Amino acid sequence: MKTIADRLKQLRGQRGYSQKYIENVTDINDSTLSRLETEKSKPLNEHLLKLADLYGVSMDWLYGRTDDPTFPPVVRYETQQSSNFPVPIDLNRLKEHLISHQVHANGKSISQKQKNLLITTIDSFLEP
Repeated sequence: MKTIADRLKQLRGQRGYSQKYIENVTDINDSTLSRLETEKSKPLNEHLLKLADLYGVSMDWLYGRTDDPTFPPVVRYETQQSSNFPVPIDLNRLKEHLISHQVHANGKSISQKQKNLLITTIDSFLEP
């Protein structure tokens, strides 16, 4: 069975990424990446989440719990707290939030018409 280190090396090789490139994109320094890829350091979940997101693979695949690297599709958005790491959002939950809460954009409340447009757009993604 492949280890996390094996899978990280495999992904970086397949993508042709340098450790410096990954450091720039994820804020995980290249010496930490080197230790992860050589099993000289136990990976932190925070690092694995960033790397899984960068490579578009599931955490289960990185951990070796599955041979399928794919994961269910999610909508991603950037947060002000962590502009380098998108946060997955379930569309059904987003729709429920739009229906039941006041929503703001750029510090201003959006209109009901704008909310309805967002809900209609989300519905178009949820249709089978």
